[in-house]
Amino acid sequence: MAKLNLIIRDGVTGKQIQDEFPVDVPIRDLLPDISNKLTIPQSGSRKLINKTQSFEYNDDDTLLSRDTNENDVCLLTYEPEFGV
Repeated sequence: MAKLNLIIRDGVTGKQIQDEFPVDVPIRDLLPDISNKLTIPQSGSRKLINKTQSFEYNDDDTLLSRDTNENDVCLLTYEPEFGV
């Protein structure tokens, strides 16, 4: 399975990770792994935006289908949960 090295930024905290991700897995299936690596909650709606190429991934997209490049910078956006 081919992989790409990406830089992922947390859209709420600004935390950044750099890691390899499989190119042929739907984005919806990558989001839990990305969330774990950024240590953010799994609940709620999340979106991945490629900041290098200026587009938002759809849930069914793969890194390969959107021609994602090695070391592209992506932003994970979500609604943070606040304790009551």
